[in-house]
Amino acid sequence: MDDWLTHVSGASRETTLAKADHTSEQMVEELKGIIGPETIILAHAGVNDFKLIGLKPPRNVLDTAIVFEHPELIHDPTSLAMLVERYMPSGLDRRTGHSSVDDA
Repeated sequence: MDDWLTHVSGASRETTLAKADHTSEQMVEELKGIIGPETIILAHAGVNDFKLIGLKPPRNVLDTAIVFEHPELIHDPTSLAMLVERYMPSGLDRRTGHSSVDDA
């Protein structure tokens, strides 16, 4: 992978590959074995994640970027940070940048 989109994903070559014990191909195969027709997936802009790994999103995806419409922009999804600010008083700590772990 050339562009990690660290500002969006929170991942980088240094922090991610150092801990990896599976190839991306192995992970995709593992996901195929886990995700079935009855699996419900909760995601934020999850279609992008599925597109990135080359899988068609399953039908049972509850995507918060779609469910919670942006209050002012019809064609733009509501950001996760905006949803957290609106519904979670504790908010997200972004002082050290984006963290996928914090998002989860």
